[in-house]
Amino acid sequence: MTEQWTDERLNQLASLLDRTAQQQTVNTEAIAQLREEGAQVNQNIEMLVGAVNALISRSDDDRAVMQQVQTDMRGLQTENRRILERLEWHFIDEPGE
Repeated sequence: MTEQWTDERLNQLASLLDRTAQQQTVNTEAIAQLREEGAQVNQNIEMLVGAVNALISRSDDDRAVMQQVQTDMRGLQTENRRILERLEWHFIDEPGE
């Protein structure tokens, strides 16, 4: 059985082709918009990564400063103990009292 190409059938096919073309246009525009949004998201991610890396770097710097402060405090504590020992020896353990 062969299908007859009537005007009605041709009009239906033309209408279907028009709707398909319109949908393709809508899809193409949606894809373009998604690409733009994806590019913006990537840009935001790069900016956030930069900010996080800056925070990490600053944190490393702060950690180094805190370690130096701790070392200095230990040195001061040691020096204070030595001073106290000398004062104790001078005032408490002084011979002749």
